[in-house]
Amino acid sequence: MKMVDYNLGKFNIEDKKSFELYPEIKETVILDALVGECMRYDLPTEVFNVLIEAWNSRFWVTKGYDGATIIKNKKHPSIANFIHDYHYRCGYAGLKSDVIYKELLKLTGYSNSLAIRRYGLIRVFGSFFRVRHKVRGNVSKPSFNMMELYLQLK
Repeated sequence: MKMVDYNLGKFNIEDKKSFELYPEIKETVILDALVGECMRYDLPTEVFNVLIEAWNSRFWVTKGYDGATIIKNKKHPSIANFIHDYHYRCGYAGLKSDVIYKELLKLTGYSNSLAIRRYGLIRVFGSFFRVRHKVRGNVSKPSFNMMELYLQLK
């Protein structure tokens, strides 16, 4: 595993193809796209902090990552979907992660009405995942970085 420094923080990278969703693409390319989206839209520092946390957790290897679960995104990979999947799959599912998702959609070029519609769908259909986390005892307290991002965006 090597470390890559984007002058934002350090990312652990195993330069291999480890994403099921992108079987032909190496991690470096996916990370470059996520960081590039953050920079293109001049997202707040708190987004980078959560991205570093999510990336270095390597959640997609053990818990999976499928981008937008119900409705496919117009762009892949998407920082909003990556962070939202990280939160849901690691037990941080709930209102805060859904608000972060909605606000990230708006900050990355989605219209306010589309972001609100997707937020509504997640609040309804995400209930299954939130209940499943509770039943399995997989509810985690939000991380410091997640809370900082939530407070920045709400």
